[in-house]
Amino acid sequence: MQPPSLTFVLCIEAGSLEQQTLRCVGSIRRFGGRFANCPIVAVRPRPGAKLLSSVVRQLKDQNVRVVDQPSASPYPWFGFYNKAAGFELIERDLDTDLVAFLDSDTLTLQSPEQLDLAADMDFAAVPSQSSGATTGPSNPNHAYWEQVSRLAGLDVNTFPRVLSHRERDDMHIYWNAAVFVFRRSTGFIKAYVEENRRVLMCGLKSPVAGLFYTDQVALPLVVQRLGLRFKHLPLTYNHSVHLPAAKHHHTLHVERGPDFWRELTVLHYHRSMWAEGVAELVEVIRQTNPAAADWLAALGPLPGRSGLMYSLMRKLRDRSRKRKLEAFVGRCVEPATTPAHVTVQEAATA
Repeated sequence: MQPPSLTFVLCIEAGSLEQQTLRCVGSIRRFGGRFANCPIVAVRPRPGAKLLSSVVRQLKDQNVRVVDQPSASPYPWFGFYNKAAGFELIERDLDTDLVAFLDSDTLTLQSPEQLDLAADMDFAAVPSQSSGATTGPSNPNHAYWEQVSRLAGLDVNTFPRVLSHRERDDMHIYWNAAVFVFRRSTGFIKAYVEENRRVLMCGLKSPVAGLFYTDQVALPLVVQRLGLRFKHLPLTYNHSVHLPAAKHHHTLHVERGPDFWRELTVLHYHRSMWAEGVAELVEVIRQTNPAAADWLAALGPLPGRSGLMYSLMRKLRDRSRKRKLEAFVGRCVEPATTPAHVTVQEAATA
C-alpha cells in the first residue's frame, strides 16, 4: 500500500509523556495500515529533565525523528503553547504535503484514512465538544470570541456552524486540538503560531475556560483567516475516555455501542492507561479489536519515572511553572470588563 504524503507530529517531555509518546508511536507503526510507515517527529520545545536515553533509542528504532531543543518555547510555563512552539521549531524540515498533530495520550487503532485529505481539503479535526466554544450571543463565552476574533481581523459571528459530537450543541466552528491535520502549503504553521501567541498574550481570558483552551481557540481563527477548506472528522477520530468508570461516572465509553468501537480509529485515553484504569480499558477495546487489546495488555500500565533527583526537580519545576502561570492569568481579564485592545506584559516569560 502506498503511504500518504503525511508526517505525524507529537510533543514529548520527560516523565509520563515519554512513555505515552512511545505507545502512540507504537500504535501507529502496528495498526496504522498504510499510514504505519509515515514519518513521525517527536519534538521537545521547553525545558525540563532530559529525555531518557532508552526512550530516545526506542523512538529512533521505530524511525522517529526526535527534535530536542528545550529552549524553543517563549512561554515554558504554559504547556498548551507546546504545539505552536514545536511546529515553529520543525517547520523548515517538513517535506510532506500533509501534517497531522496527535496528542501523545492517543492510540491509533486502525488505518486513519480520513487524515489523507483530498485535494480540495486543507484542514480537518473533530468538533467533539462545545466547552470553550460559543453557540451565539447568549453564550457566556461569546464576548470573548468576539474580541479574540476581532484581534485577528475577523468576526466570529460570520464563522460557519457545526454540531458538537457530544452535546449536539449548534456552535460556531470549533475543534478539539488533540488530533488535527492540515495541508502544509497553506501557511498553516506560521498562522497557527501567530494566533496561539495572540490569543495567549492579548490580555483576555475566557469566562468559561480561562486560558485552558487557547490551542483550540487558535484553530478556527487560522481556518477563517487563511480561508482554508475544511471538513469535520467523526468522533471515532478523537474519542475521549476517562477510566476507571467508578471515578468518572460520565465516562463516554459506556454510551457507545460495539458499532462505534468497531469504527474507532483514534482513542484519546487521557489518564486511563494508569494502573487503576488500564485493565478496564483493555476489556472495552477487546470487544471489537482483540489485536489492539492484546498489545495493550502485554504493555501493561504506563510506568512512572523513578529517581529521587528527578522527583525533586520535577516538583520544583512544576511549582515554578504554576506560580508563573497563576501570575500571568491574574493579569488577564474577562472581556466584559476590558476593551479588546488591552495587552499583557510579557514579563511572565522572565
